[in-house]
Amino acid sequence: MKWTIFFWFLGIIAVGAQDYVLSPEEVQQKYRFTPLKISEAYVLDGRMEEPFWSRAPVMDDFFLHDPVLKPHVQPPTEVRVVYNAEGLLIHARMYQRLRPIIQTLRRDRQFWQSDGFVVLLDPNNSRTYGFAFGVNAGGAQMEGIVTSRGFDPVDNNWDNKWFSAVYRTDSTWEVEMFIPFKSLRYNRQARIWGVNFERNYMHRNEYHTWTPVPEQFTGLDFGYTGALVWEEPLPEPGLNMALIPYASVGLEKDEEGHRSWKRLAGGDVKLALTEGLYLDATVNPDFSNVEVDELVTNLTRFSIFLPEKRGFFLENSDLFSSFGTPSIRPFFSRRIGIEDGRAVPIVFGARVTGSVHPRLRVGAMNVHVQSDEDTYQNYTAVTFRQTLGNRSGVRGIFLNRQRFNGYRPDSIDYGRDLGGELFYKSDDGKWTAWLEYHRSFKYGYTDHNSFYKWGFIHRSRHWRIVHGWTRVGVNYFTDMGFSRRILHYDAERDTFIRVGYNQNFTFIQYRIYAQSEWVNTYELEYVWRGAWLYDWTINEGRHSFNFITQWRSGDEGEIQLVYQWVDLLYPYSFTGGEPLKPGPYGFFFTNGLFKTSPYRLWGFEGEVSAGQFYSGRKYSVKIGSRYRIQPWGVFGLSYEYYHLLFPEPYGSRDIQAVNARIEISFSTQLYWTTLFQFVQQQEFMGINSRLQWRFAPMSDMYLIYIDNYFTPVDMPFAQLHNEGRSFVVKVNYWFSV
Repeated sequence: MKWTIFFWFLGIIAVGAQDYVLSPEEVQQKYRFTPLKISEAYVLDGRMEEPFWSRAPVMDDFFLHDPVLKPHVQPPTEVRVVYNAEGLLIHARMYQRLRPIIQTLRRDRQFWQSDGFVVLLDPNNSRTYGFAFGVNAGGAQMEGIVTSRGFDPVDNNWDNKWFSAVYRTDSTWEVEMFIPFKSLRYNRQARIWGVNFERNYMHRNEYHTWTPVPEQFTGLDFGYTGALVWEEPLPEPGLNMALIPYASVGLEKDEEGHRSWKRLAGGDVKLALTEGLYLDATVNPDFSNVEVDELVTNLTRFSIFLPEKRGFFLENSDLFSSFGTPSIRPFFSRRIGIEDGRAVPIVFGARVTGSVHPRLRVGAMNVHVQSDEDTYQNYTAVTFRQTLGNRSGVRGIFLNRQRFNGYRPDSIDYGRDLGGELFYKSDDGKWTAWLEYHRSFKYGYTDHNSFYKWGFIHRSRHWRIVHGWTRVGVNYFTDMGFSRRILHYDAERDTFIRVGYNQNFTFIQYRIYAQSEWVNTYELEYVWRGAWLYDWTINEGRHSFNFITQWRSGDEGEIQLVYQWVDLLYPYSFTGGEPLKPGPYGFFFTNGLFKTSPYRLWGFEGEVSAGQFYSGRKYSVKIGSRYRIQPWGVFGLSYEYYHLLFPEPYGSRDIQAVNARIEISFSTQLYWTTLFQFVQQQEFMGINSRLQWRFAPMSDMYLIYIDNYFTPVDMPFAQLHNEGRSFVVKVNYWFSV
């Protein structure tokens, strides 16, 4: 009886009385407009000086979306939309007497922590896929592809040409945006586009939206867009083709002190094949300008997942990379062009992605890599996503890695994967469920070679519940992917052993909207991760109880209480000394985290952890500080310290890491970034410094300096050894056709 009363009470709290929350269909019926067609000339300067603006429809009376949904938010925002034969022209006026908060002038960087304005467009009104165009108050642009999959819906790696200007007065800041139709690709017969507008108002740590989007979803959720209604067919998008050649020259010094010049040339082609399909091709690509990985200390028994940063693999990557789970990905593009930890030349690559129908997206990729003088690896990926109903669907993928000896394929050296997923998403977005199955094909392996998962997510105003189950066979290989748990290291024999497993993930969160003068929300969380061997013998379990407070200032604090149980299958050492013996270990520890609002000029974050660790103890401290000189400079420094203490003969160990970053924006076209890293566990110290000048739209010159050192773990600074140094100049130019 007492549990019935308890859940009944929580249900009353969760229901609330938000009569302005509408269904997705009601949103598009109530929030709609027809843009004004113009033929007059205009000047893109952020001002509304042209006469046609007085005739344009006005969208105002925005909602407060985050931290809590409320109507009639202040300060006001006004948006006007017109169009001509070439594209959309949008003007937004943000009333604001306080000086805008601007994190940086760099494109696609820290946009959501700056005062900014975003246009969300869904040309197919699919409610699953579209585009976001944003400008911060300093004039820095952000554009990205938005999908309904994953927890980070915006892929900022999609790039195209569009134009904007910002104008500031004592009481407003205003932005004018011109988005060419050919940058979007659309069905010209479509009469309704999904559309929404979002404003970042950082002085109160708030996000405002034109339509009422429930708090449990991001403001970019396509399920709650308004309607942009066209009175007549749109013009043909026209040819959209870009040629992007590059040339680079570099001076390199290897670890033995030998110097050499490296000269490279190549390029990319971007071509719109149809109204919805894009071709991306690259010949002899050079990724010297890509930001270096930020290394981390790893105190788990398994490898870690470092994100992809190479642009060719990132655009439209959700079609390929969103299969699987965070710990097992059938497709992970970092496996392409990197072998045994070293970069190998990519000879060519081509990718076709996009929509062949408003409800069908497809993708195909082929990349050819040279492993050594006469050995190559060819990587092929083909995928599709078909929408069923409003937001549900089915998708599939085929992957193939094939070794070539010269021009001849090796008949036994290959790795293939065939898989698919059926997924469901309710019209209101509150329920998501999935069932996914994959099978790998590799010479000599015919059984236990499958992987499947199922699960669901429920989101409501107060509750968020996630449950997922995964089963991975011992012979399921991911030659083009990533599998975190499949390999167990045996320290005594210095070898890796494949182990099939089952894995559970359960996440339950209850959010309380405090709406007080000081606090926005409290969050209570329970997280359970469990792993069983393939024969259902329990191998690992982790239970975490978390309490999170989010203040109105943007500061955030968290306390975690964790109990973990591990049946260690093979000897393993965390200190470099005698390996721990196989067997069961149960240990309890606690974490405390705090970080200040990213909107402060001076920011701080810290984490303290203490408690048991297998048969010993672990203590750790992570601190970071960041200072911003608005809007041109960001200076950050972080330090990590770990103390591992085990009984004899397993030893003890202290591990340290330092990270320092400098980012200077001389303008919205000229940036300089420098990263210094010392990671004791990796025996690495390095400097990566990059100057980028965007001298024309989407065209850049880079100056890159790299200096890496080997640092012995016992005497890291006394025996520095240079592992390589290079200086590279690279230029690329975007030719629009």
